[in-house]
Amino acid sequence: MFPGQLGNHIFYLPDDDAILKVGPPKASEAEAMRFVAANTSIPVPKVIDSDFKGERGWIKMSKIPGQLLADAWSSFSDTQKASLAAQLRDYLTQLRNISGDFYGALWREACPDVFFAHLPWTSEANYLLYGPFDTHAAYNLGLIDALRNSRPDGLEPSDSDNALITKIAATTDDRKIFSHGDLHNLNIFVDGKGIITGILDWGTAGFSISGREYFETKDRARSQDWIHVVDDIFPEDAKGDYEILRELNQALVMYTGI
Repeated sequence: MFPGQLGNHIFYLPDDDAILKVGPPKASEAEAMRFVAANTSIPVPKVIDSDFKGERGWIKMSKIPGQLLADAWSSFSDTQKASLAAQLRDYLTQLRNISGDFYGALWREACPDVFFAHLPWTSEANYLLYGPFDTHAAYNLGLIDALRNSRPDGLEPSDSDNALITKIAATTDDRKIFSHGDLHNLNIFVDGKGIITGILDWGTAGFSISGREYFETKDRARSQDWIHVVDDIFPEDAKGDYEILRELNQALVMYTGI
């Protein structure tokens, strides 16, 4: 049977009851799923096979049963929603207990954090790679470089830019915490009873600063109900730099919009 296309780069293989994800070569996504499966109880797709040679890569993985949490959320009772939040809190705790010795994607690849994923101000309009970084101080310099690269050529940093740079440089927590990097209710599958059956899309996973996961999760939340869940499932030590990171992320797209 022919595969059924689920998205621009995602196909269902009915003969194998599997998913084929095709895109730019990115071994770190397959490695992240294997890594999480080996080190936590988080349900993730099983990597069946993968190849990252040439200009295109692919991952063949098991199909996760259930439906998107975003579609199922409104049908759950308050008790089921509280149970879902507890499950997510446990999974986040497991991830946050995994520490590394650098900031970046697995295999010491470039840092996948959203702050390094915005379009820089260059005539070629090419995205830049930052990291991996060995220390928080080096990570901060990467953030400052990304901010400067987002400004038009020849434009001197504004007073607000300089104030933001000072705030960034003052953050010193050197923990390197493993994070999903794109955690939202469109990447979480659940069954009809409110049990999480899988967390998907580990393409931006990696070791990062303590506040990265909370910022990116809250920044992508699109309903007040889900924002309350996000605030509930993260520990307080993940939230301390949220306002600085929000200010930085807004500043990074001030001129490019991307």
